[in-house]
Amino acid sequence: GDTARLPGLWLRASERARDASDLAASIDYADRGLHAGAAGETLGALRGVQAIAHSWRGEIDLVAARGSEAVAALPRGTARWYRAAGFLASAWIQRGEPQGMEPLMEALDATPLDDDAGRSRIAAIAQIAQHCLMTGRTTHVDQLLAWLTADGVAQVATTSPMVAALLHEVRASRHTIDGDPLASAKEKASARRCREEAGDRRGACVAAVNEGFSWNELGDHARAEALLREGIEIADRLGLGITASYARMCLGKTLLACGDTAQARAVLARAIEQARERGRPRTDGLARAVLA
Repeated sequence: GDTARLPGLWLRASERARDASDLAASIDYADRGLHAGAAGETLGALRGVQAIAHSWRGEIDLVAARGSEAVAALPRGTARWYRAAGFLASAWIQRGEPQGMEPLMEALDATPLDDDAGRSRIAAIAQIAQHCLMTGRTTHVDQLLAWLTADGVAQVATTSPMVAALLHEVRASRHTIDGDPLASAKEKASARRCREEAGDRRGACVAAVNEGFSWNELGDHARAEALLREGIEIADRLGLGITASYARMCLGKTLLACGDTAQARAVLARAIEQARERGRPRTDGLARAVLA
């Protein structure tokens, strides 16, 4: 009866809250679905939604826990399984435990069950490759990049701006590693436009901040400042404290380079405060180094 339908109703409510960037509500609604007796694939879907929400909140240990439950309960080869796997593997990498990826790599090589799953598979592979490149974890990079250059991937990107954005971001990281910051900045700009086209407000916000960082490094401070201020405004509105803290750290560097010491100090002080609130010692340390 109605009771049996409750987990599915809470799943839809959780997904809507996540898409609206109400991450706390998304996590809460998923918990309600679990308490209503969710099992099997619905349980996996609820845990997968929570993994994504926790990721945006920077709660990496919870991403690993919820993502592990999701991939265990969801059918392999489905879109939801690939999405959960992408966030789970990224959490393992960020925790410095890439060995956790081993069981996922074989599953990522499997044939997706349908076109939606195929897009999600490419997105997951790109997401994992990006985290590997950013953290210098090279064990699986060659295999991941080989998958991303396989036949058909470029065609998928022409019809999916989200997939296109992820591929641009992977190329940006490769250009950074290869010592070509201008090419990296251009790829980041393309990624931002793709995310805007897809209506991905959170992703576009992060992309704007990443692009701003690159223009900062290249000395185009006016362009950097515009992007970073845009990123801060959106991050604050969406409750993305980690992104806002990092953006303020970057903006502080921009303002110092432009000679606006007083405003730079105020911006950096807020960056340090947000980094502490979110348990981000790296950003805290970087902001303090800039402030010094």
